Amino acid sequence: MRNLTRDFQKYMRDALGLELDLALWKDSKRLPHFLTDQYSFHLTTILELPVLVMEAKGDLARTPALIRKHLLRVMELSNFEVLFLDGQVTAYNRKRLVEQKIPFVIPGNQIYLPMLAIDFREYYRKLKNVISQFSPSTQTVILYILHNFDVQSLTPTKLAEKLDYSPMTLTRVFDEIETLEIATAIHQGRERLLQINSSKKEFWNNAMPYLCNPVKKRMWIHAKNFRWLKLRSGLSALAEYSMLNQPAKEVFALSMKEWRFHRQHEEIVEIPPQDPEATEIEIWSYAPEIFTSNSVVDPFSLFLSLQDESDERVQQAITEMMEKIQW
Repeated sequence: MRNLTRDFQKYMRDALGLELDLALWKDSKRLPHFLTDQYSFHLTTILELPVLVMEAKGDLARTPALIRKHLLRVMELSNFEVLFLDGQVTAYNRKRLVEQKIPFVIPGNQIYLPMLAIDFREYYRKLKNVISQFSPSTQTVILYILHNFDVQSLTPTKLAEKLDYSPMTLTRVFDEIETLEIATAIHQGRERLLQINSSKKEFWNNAMPYLCNPVKKRMWIHAKNFRWLKLRSGLSALAEYSMLNQPAKEVFALSMKEWRFHRQHEEIVEIPPQDPEATEIEIWSYAPEIFTSNSVVDPFSLFLSLQDESDERVQQAITEMMEKIQW
């Protein structure tokens, strides 16, 4: 059986370097039975401040509003600062606890002690350390925001409809975006709402270090009769956005899902790139057609696919393309 007070002591030691002694609060008998039935009470000292730890018993469902009511009652009767201790609280309720300025500790997850100006979120600290680039689903949402920057209500439900992702996937997407402080997530009723607090150009610049090349694989095929190759990419697309001349061989993009479908249902043979009949195919990590209504990939994705090109003419054309974007 989990020993919550021991976990609390270990977490405070590991996270903040604090060695805490806990003792059962002998005067808990002065509290109403409805409180002592739901909580155990321990006295400790945190940074020289006496604090009463209100440890949740059992698996009762407690709303943040109810916890706040109980905590204020205990503070009134004990004359101590009080913190709420529980083994598990949903992300939504943790946010509500913070909004209501309720001191709490969830071992292994979060420490919020506003009376001591401490807000330590273990989950987000770990997540921020491991994010070097966005997942394909997060990159897709970032690009959707850039192409729909005036849309006010960016919720998991609406994005799931537009982008064909599950609510669970979009929860992770919102976590990644919020953790890197590119946007903030607030709650509107039961929905989580992504709020952009920057200009479109600032949003792009903040996100760009975590965005990756969408091209996962390149190949050359004889594509004369493949009508499903409709979306130009690479230098073929860049020539549409700039003064760059069209390349000798066309370049097309499609998603990994679409590529697998066509490969399964049609006979496709790879050929050497130097073959006069070769057409270059880019297999993307997300569906490139989501962000365009014409025959070329969108400029943000195209920038990401070509930004490492060493050819000076290509770099000049990329700069020309990005300068035309309506920021």
